[in-house]
Amino acid sequence: MRSEGNKPQEVLDLHGLSGRVFDALRVDFAVPAQYPIPLHDVDHVANGAPAVEIAAYAMRYLQIVRHYATPGCAVDTENLVGVLVLLDPVLEELATRSAENRGLLNLARERIYEAAWSIVRDTGGPPSGLFTVR
Repeated sequence: MRSEGNKPQEVLDLHGLSGRVFDALRVDFAVPAQYPIPLHDVDHVANGAPAVEIAAYAMRYLQIVRHYATPGCAVDTENLVGVLVLLDPVLEELATRSAENRGLLNLARERIYEAAWSIVRDTGGPPSGLFTVR
């Protein structure tokens, strides 16, 4: 189904969901309104970032998703698919650490996957190796 601005409905559906997931992450992982990016060590993430940091990154990705999912907003499909591909495994990891919102985070992963595939379906397919068909 096509929608306003020629966006797939699956993308528009992410607008409301992204807000709910954003709020859930903020509460579940006690993410402050501003979170500094730790750049003290190139291996910081490899050494195991704390859940609050992972949630903060997910929240930033959700801000981008919500922007692109806004009715009437132009969509750069490559950027949106790239963000969705980054967000999926982050939400998967956070779902394992969430006591209150595991179901919501897993639902968001499914909707993100559906939105990404709706975009690549309409644009000729994903770049080679971008993500795996479930």
